[in-house]
Formats: sequence, structure tokens, C-alpha cells
Amino acid sequence: MASGLLARGFAARLTYEPSPEAWEAKLAAYESEFMSTGAPDVQRRVARGPRRRRRRGA
Repeated sequence: MASGLLARGFAARLTYEPSPEAWEAKLAAYESEFMSTGAPDVQRRVARGPRRRRRRGA
């Protein structure tokens, strides 16, 4: 499991580079969610990775 998460993290980092502000916003969202829902829910969400938006008409 950990190796899969690391592989996904490195792959995502190599293909997409968000701004420092975007990382700070994501971290703040995770912190807020962690405080309200707990670690297991946040871990599941992080493990799923980013959700891809569907294109219109697809």
C-alpha cells in the first residue's frame, strides 16, 4: 500500500506541478477535514488521488 501511494505521488509530481499556493490550500483543506472527520476518512481520500473532472458531452 505505501509503495503504491509513493509511486502515485511521484507520478503525479512528475506530470503536474501545482503552485505553492495550491499546495497550501490543499493542505489547509486536509487539515480541516482531518479535524472534523478523522484520520481514516482523510487517508481514504488521499489514497484515491485527485478526482478527474468529466468533460462535457463525454
